[in-house]
This record gives sequence, C-alpha cells and structure tokens, in this order.
Amino acid sequence: MTANAAPLLAQMLAGAWLAQALSVAARLGIADRLAAGPLSAAELAERLETDAIATYRLLRALAGAGVFRESEDGRFALTPLASPLRADAPDSVRDYAIMAGERWVWASIGGLMHSVKTGAPAFHHLFGVPLFDYYVAHPEAGVYLVGMKSYGRAPTFLALTGYEQVRSVAAAIAGDREAAERVELVLPETGVCSGGGLVDEPGTEGQASSGGCCGPIEPIALAAPAIARR
Repeated sequence: MTANAAPLLAQMLAGAWLAQALSVAARLGIADRLAAGPLSAAELAERLETDAIATYRLLRALAGAGVFRESEDGRFALTPLASPLRADAPDSVRDYAIMAGERWVWASIGGLMHSVKTGAPAFHHLFGVPLFDYYVAHPEAGVYLVGMKSYGRAPTFLALTGYEQVRSVAAAIAGDREAAERVELVLPETGVCSGGGLVDEPGTEGQASSGGCCGPIEPIALAAPAIARR
C-alpha cells in the first residue's frame, strides 16, 4: 500500500480539476448533445459555440476518467458513467454537477483553512453573509431550494411547510410571481399540527374544519409559462 500511496494521493488531488471539468460539461450539455450519437470535438464546439481545441482537451480529460469514450476516428461518445449528466436521465445529476462548479462553492472550499483555524464558516467570512442569506440575495435562474432547513418539530409541520415551499416554487416556474411570493401557510401558535394534514388521515381527532395548516390541502392548477421560440 505504501508503494501506491503517492499515485493515489496525486489522483485525489486532481479530483478538484475533474469536478470542474464535469461541471463545465454539464453546463454545456455535452452529454445531451452526444445522446443522438458520437461527435467530434470540432462538431461539438461548433454547436456549443466554444473553442474547438479547448473542447477537445475537456473531452479528452473526461474520456480519461471514463466519462466519455473516444473512438479511433476522433469522435466522442457517451459511456454509462456519462448518462446521469443528461438532463432527461431518470437519475440525472446534471444540476448538481453544475452547482458543484459554481464560484461560491469553490471559494468556500478554498476557505477551509479559515474554518480550521477559527472554527467559523468560511462562506460567511468570504461573502459577508450566511449561506442561506446569500441564496436569497443572489437567486440563480432555474435553481430552487426546497426543504433546506431543519425543524425540530412534528412531522406534519415539516410536511406542510414543505408543501408551501413547493407550491411557491411551482407558481414561480409557471410564471405566477404574485402567487409565488404570497405566503399561504398559517401555523397554529405552537407551530405543531395534528390531524387532517398531509400526514394524518382525514377525519382524525384534532382535524381543523377549515383554514390553517391543519386543514385539508387543496390542489392548485398552474398554467405553464409561454416560451417564445426563435
């Protein structure tokens, strides 16, 4: 094991570069482009409007990691490892891969020394605000965070606050900004529900007759936003 320690450590150290390469490939949608069949780096670069040489180097690096496969004619194809990078894959990790390459993620990782020395979050030190305050102040297009806070309360409370978050996100996706920004969740003074919500069976003891978070959840209909085609 000692003889292999240096190569293994070198491979681990190169993981940061590989993560960024995966993130760039995901953001460019390379796996989606290759789903229809193999393409050369030049063909991909033309469709993606990227530099052909740099695109080839990116593909070669990922092919070396087993993500893509390069054929003798210089074209690249998908491997099973690349499939989750597709947006339409059932087990897609494309959005996660894109997020992993964001500047705020890399800056926070690079600030680990500050956290080790002080015990304080590197993110707050680098950006001046806590992580979730940064999310609120810098919303990324197409990125929605649901259930990213832990509550030490009853399961029904968690289910219904989660429902409210999803309802708001769904309204935003549908283009109904007013509905997205409206708060429709009304909690009892204790913040704990029992009966008649998403967890308990309807008609059980403690169910509210109407209103509040303990009342029955009514489905909402949302129209899809119109997309202009060029």
